[in-house]
Amino acid sequence: MTATAAMGFLIVVLLVAATAPLWVAVATSLVAVLAFNFFFLPPVGTLTIADPQNWMALFSLLVVSLVASNLSAIARTRTSEAVARRDELGRLFDLSRDILLITESEAANASLAGFIARRFEVDFVAICLPAGDDWLLFEAGPQRRALDRQELSAVFRQIESGQEPGASSSSVRFAPLRIGARPIGLLAAAGRPIEGATFDAVAGLTAIAIGARPVPRRSQGCRPRATERGAQVGAAGVPRA
Repeated sequence: MTATAAMGFLIVVLLVAATAPLWVAVATSLVAVLAFNFFFLPPVGTLTIADPQNWMALFSLLVVSLVASNLSAIARTRTSEAVARRDELGRLFDLSRDILLITESEAANASLAGFIARRFEVDFVAICLPAGDDWLLFEAGPQRRALDRQELSAVFRQIESGQEPGASSSSVRFAPLRIGARPIGLLAAAGRPIEGATFDAVAGLTAIAIGARPVPRRSQGCRPRATERGAQVGAAGVPRA
């Protein structure tokens, strides 16, 4: 009878662990142990244990319940991570196809920023290319962010010196654009979190696409018109002719 009751409680714990968060499964395990003690271990109706051998049965039920709950939580977490990685790989594949469709034009970099914003569903994307003491910005996404050019220069100097970009003072994160080992600019993004390795891969694809074309120039004190075109791309999801 006692063994049957213990198995019944254990099945309940396993069912809860398979469908609920870890803390719920742990709480269920503790409740199951107390209920097993109260209703099935003599003296019945109390939380005391008369026979020392029953301590082993009670302890075994608790350990098995907690281990099963933890393993179930780990399995769910790994499944969720695998699904997220598959989703990110699909987005990268779609982005690589979009890059192949970009034509050689002045709005190519803005179109590229728009494709990144659309495929990865981020609020803001900017391709930042150094132009002397200033920066060329090709932006896309439903929300605009004011990028500090001094911060861009500081981050770029960090990358040139071989360091990884540090934490931004805003919610914008940066990844280096590299051709080989040579940095050519920065990719900025904000909004939906992107896994670090995926974000680096996006920056790599972006650098390859930019390296295949000459960098556009602009007159002194004038922001490139491609930035405005990038906003249209990010909003509409497709480049304009």
